[in-house]
Amino acid sequence: MKTRKKELAILKKLKMNSLWFWVLIMVACLIATSLLIYFAVISKNIFATKVLSIVNDIIIAVVVGVLTGIVITVFSFIFLNIIKKAWIRDFYSFYAYIHSLKHRSKLITVKDRRFLDRYYDKVKSWTKEEYIQKLAEIFKYTENSIEYKNLINEVNEDFAKHGYLDPNIEKTKKDAYVKAFIFDLISPLLVVSALIVCAVLYNDGNPDSLYALTRLLAVAIVAIITVNVAIFTYEIVQIKKVHNIKTYNDFVMLSFNNYAYGTLSSMIVKKR
Repeated sequence: MKTRKKELAILKKLKMNSLWFWVLIMVACLIATSLLIYFAVISKNIFATKVLSIVNDIIIAVVVGVLTGIVITVFSFIFLNIIKKAWIRDFYSFYAYIHSLKHRSKLITVKDRRFLDRYYDKVKSWTKEEYIQKLAEIFKYTENSIEYKNLINEVNEDFAKHGYLDPNIEKTKKDAYVKAFIFDLISPLLVVSALIVCAVLYNDGNPDSLYALTRLLAVAIVAIITVNVAIFTYEIVQIKKVHNIKTYNDFVMLSFNNYAYGTLSSMIVKKR
């Protein structure tokens, strides 16, 4: 058991040479976005008329909010990949995770150099034997070692647990639609509604233009809408692609709302 945990920890560990680029990008984007929001919030309105002042404030809030939302959306996909990897508890779940690397959304991710070929091979899937060989290569096990034989047994055991699972795809799709509407549409809209109420109440005594706090709330509202429209659209597209076990396994690894790793099926994996 300790060996299994150690091996899975090695597979899930993020390498710094895979992280440094994204860390620098994230820091740069965070600084740039913070400055953009700051200047948008404190900038003085140069228009004399009430209508032009309000239009100016709205345009600033929309532009800055959309740009902020895009940055947050990109980072959301990066963190999704990290969380999905950290959630893995057995060797077949890791196999399914590796297979999902073929998806386009993984172009925006922290790439593990040990599996770079999986990002670009859009057709071929590993057989169980190839998968074991790759794991042994990572763990530096020789074919004659006890560790290699134990690894074979562990992988076979995990594949067997998932071997007879036949997920109810139609039910899963219906549940996924419900989750997408609740978590990615309705809940954010409730938050946005609350922020709009706050902005209106705050600005009620100052009707001439949007002041600093109100501008900040406006930027936050637009950013939230941008992020959740993007994620909601992404979820709906992924749900529509689910039509067999292969696409179901990919969906579990790609969805923001689904972490049911116990339902992954290994029925489609060839032994050799």
